[in-house]
Amino acid sequence: MKNNPFELKIGKPVDIDWKEGSFLDFDQSSADPRFGHSTLDTERRPFQSRYFIIAVMAVLGIFVYRLSYLQIVSHERYLALAEGNRLREQMLLAPRGLIYDRNRQELVRNEPSFELVLTPLDLPRDENVKNLEIADVSKFFGLEEEAVRQIVAGSSPESFFPITLKQSVEREKAIIFITQESSYPGFSIQNNPERFYIDGEKFSHIFGYTGKLTENEYDKLKSDGYLYNDILGKDGLEAQYEEFLRGVLGKRLVEVDAKGFVKNTFQQKDPKPGSNLHLNLDAELQRVLYDSLVSETQAHRATKAAAVAIDPKTGGILALVNIPSFDNNLFAKGISLDDYARLITDPNQPLFNRATSGTYPPGSTVKPLLAAAALQENVIKESTRIFDGGQIVVPNQYNPGITYVFHGWKRDGLGSMDVYSAIAMSSDIYFYTVGGGQENLNITGMGANRVADYFKKFFLGQTTGIDLPAEKAGLIPTPEWKSQRFAGNAVEEMWFLGDTYNMSIGQGFVLVTPLQLTVATAAIANGGKVMRPRFVSEITDRDGNLIKKFEPEILNSGFINPEYIEMAKRGMRQTITAGTARILESLPIAVAGKTGTSQFDGADLRRTHAWFTSFAPYDDPKIVLTVLVEAGGEGSSAAVPVARDVYEWYAKNRM
Repeated sequence: MKNNPFELKIGKPVDIDWKEGSFLDFDQSSADPRFGHSTLDTERRPFQSRYFIIAVMAVLGIFVYRLSYLQIVSHERYLALAEGNRLREQMLLAPRGLIYDRNRQELVRNEPSFELVLTPLDLPRDENVKNLEIADVSKFFGLEEEAVRQIVAGSSPESFFPITLKQSVEREKAIIFITQESSYPGFSIQNNPERFYIDGEKFSHIFGYTGKLTENEYDKLKSDGYLYNDILGKDGLEAQYEEFLRGVLGKRLVEVDAKGFVKNTFQQKDPKPGSNLHLNLDAELQRVLYDSLVSETQAHRATKAAAVAIDPKTGGILALVNIPSFDNNLFAKGISLDDYARLITDPNQPLFNRATSGTYPPGSTVKPLLAAAALQENVIKESTRIFDGGQIVVPNQYNPGITYVFHGWKRDGLGSMDVYSAIAMSSDIYFYTVGGGQENLNITGMGANRVADYFKKFFLGQTTGIDLPAEKAGLIPTPEWKSQRFAGNAVEEMWFLGDTYNMSIGQGFVLVTPLQLTVATAAIANGGKVMRPRFVSEITDRDGNLIKKFEPEILNSGFINPEYIEMAKRGMRQTITAGTARILESLPIAVAGKTGTSQFDGADLRRTHAWFTSFAPYDDPKIVLTVLVEAGGEGSSAAVPVARDVYEWYAKNRM
């Protein structure tokens, strides 16, 4: 029988209660008295006595033969059993399911790897011998001897659970040790599957990683069939789809000697491989987006960024990138303490998924959403024009002698704006007025609660339900929220007109994730449907049979008339043709978009995040792309160039 490359030697030893020889003992004194005492039947006929004697002799012969067989022929076997041979149930690891992109490109697979494991039950009972073993093995594999001693000391000497001491053992060392294993009972090399992530650093925040169970995880999951030395999806899709990727363990019954080495194999049930994930993800697009984002952040001396691309018709995620990233193969191989310490102490937080869990003020990227909402609420019309003179002066509501000045991004103003030019040129004055009103123009504005309501209808400030763990909601503020948040502070808990103005241009207390903004922009691109973002399109078994298919899911729709959505789209197209992102006009694909530059540091208003959210082709959108460069400056200079690289590639390779 071939060895299963994914077997894991583990299981409860079954002691064979042989009680050698007990079934051979014959104690006449224990005979049932109901059958009387032995007698000599002198009245039997001679031929009856002859047959009786022959039968007795035959039975005695069988007993003598069996006794001789047990004591002479099988002496060594039963002596070995008496000295420690046991039956153990070995669990056979199921190969974990694979992961493919939308073009059936393999992105995650399993590779055989060697692991050094310790089985406490098989260690020598002599302390001196055991300590010598520990010293020799630790030195050979480059382990800290004291650390191994502590592991042994903390384990029950009767435990048959293998404990992994080192993953990804070099092949040469593994082979050398295997030839010497008989000299080191309790230590052994196992050939276990190891997860391999192709281009791990470019996909790490999507796939996450696997790792050995911790003590706490084992205590929680052992009732679900997890083993002490088992593998678990810890983050990303590996964690989200653990129940499908995991597979079903196999098992076999083996006889092991006193040192724990297998002598015979009996029953075996083969493992069932885990299911495969097929993603909406475009692996090549992911790589292009990652490379461009790294390049642009380096050019702007930025260290943190994120980008998301989705299909606006289905919500399928085409790409999701975070900068900085990390190599998830480090975790799959058993990350060292030094590498882990480096990752968790890095101030740029490479393990943090900014695209789904980072919350930021979105700045002007929300203006197309507010424009469509204001048209829907009849606050403005297509023909409404508002003069942008660079500022709005607002008197204090309690003391008119005190005034506050709200500036636009262009201090000398942009002139007369309609809804299209206001989006294209990103007029703050126009959207201050749309959101909070302007008394001298007789425009009352949407008001804080209606602005907040529409932002939430676009799914800003709330989780989208993406199939990744740890998504954050962000925040869309309201007067009620502020009164609760700052309760007890008579001034801070009040909602001012300035709060509404700031919210209307994506500033103030507003916080969204790059994913949420991408989903909201997709609703503009597709005519008003908010789609749930999703990575996995379907799940199949190892033979390709469909197990589960995920259909596109609408989160919200019908809350804005399609003609107003179309007006917002036209404004976003003018951003490219006559607005703040004109460097994209020469692309071979028609793009529509909106730049954003959001302040985030109250101590230094010059520090800004750079945003750009967009879609293409304009007439039939197939991709929505949002780019965020933290502290990157202007959206037009830091985020738009990333989009240009992606759309150039997309036009050439996907159109």
